[in-house]
Amino acid sequence: MGFRSVGASTASISPSTARRLGDRHGESRALNNLGLALRDAGRSDEAITAHQDATAIFRQTGDRHGEGIALGNLERTRAAQQA
Repeated sequence: MGFRSVGASTASISPSTARRLGDRHGESRALNNLGLALRDAGRSDEAITAHQDATAIFRQTGDRHGEGIALGNLERTRAAQQA
C-alpha cells in the first residue's frame, strides 16, 4: 500500500468519528480533507463524493466559508479528472 493510499485510508476514519460524536462541522471538515487525500491517491470518483457530502453539510450548517472551500476543491477534483 502506497503512502497516498495510507493517507486516504487514515483520513476516512475521521468523518466517521465526527459523525458518531454528532459533530457536523468536524464531519464536514473531515470529509473535505478526505476528498483531498482521495484526489491525491488518484481516486477521483470517491473524492468527488466526499467533497459533495462536505459541501452539503457546510450548507446545512450555514458555514459559507467552508462551503466555498469544499466547492473549490470539488471543481479542482473534477478538472483534474478530465485532464
